[in-house]
Amino acid sequence: MSVGSDCSVICGLIKLGDIEALKRFTPVCFDWSLCDSPYKTPVLHAAILDGVTRPELHDNILEILSWLLKMGADPQQKAPNNANRFDIWKTHRPETTTVTLKCAGHTALSLALALREALMGSGVEFPDECTFLEAVVSVISMPARKAPRIAINPGVLDRWEKVLEMTETHNVTFEAAEGEVTAHDILLMASSPVLRVMLESSMVEGKQKRIKVKDAASGGVSLFVEMLYTNATRRGPDYKTVLTALDLAHRWQVENVVQILADASPF
Repeated sequence: MSVGSDCSVICGLIKLGDIEALKRFTPVCFDWSLCDSPYKTPVLHAAILDGVTRPELHDNILEILSWLLKMGADPQQKAPNNANRFDIWKTHRPETTTVTLKCAGHTALSLALALREALMGSGVEFPDECTFLEAVVSVISMPARKAPRIAINPGVLDRWEKVLEMTETHNVTFEAAEGEVTAHDILLMASSPVLRVMLESSMVEGKQKRIKVKDAASGGVSLFVEMLYTNATRRGPDYKTVLTALDLAHRWQVENVVQILADASPF
């Protein structure tokens, strides 16, 4: 998908409150600084604005906000000057209950605080919305557990996908339970200290460039190798395949792949 369509899908899934689909379809290196949401704000802002009007999804949206922050969305990023305004009203009396907030210049945190203040001072009762915004402030204010991710140009991923597809130049074979998976030895050695020792040794793995993983299905091995090259996948692997790849990443000490598969797993 293109960057624009990626953002549209992400915003659409947030609006539905579907965190499982969001985890599955969000590109690993998605640029969270993009302002392509329907509000022309960062995705984090859009999640707050979409969530506040949907009481039935408040819990889902709070979980989504926590995940967005974990994935690298920046709570200090400000909405651009051309960001749309946000209107909220009581369905049965829109003409007398509408509250308007200008989003431009707000961070996600200041947006939640400003919207709550506007609702509280409107003379109209918005109890569920204010409670939700208070919870949003708590979620955003929690210390980040991981450093923000750095966005990578899609062209970089395309290039490494092409390298992965050059199977005629692969010189290492993984003997999996259901077939063979190949890769370049230089990439394996650069990615894993364990694989480097194996491939540089005088053992069978080093001499024959063949590594036996009979306890792992070839699909999981293939996903592991794909993650080594691109840190991403265009497939929709099932949970068993992800678990197999995650186990291999642990076994061979590829920490970044462990983190990515653990954070972005579809289950």
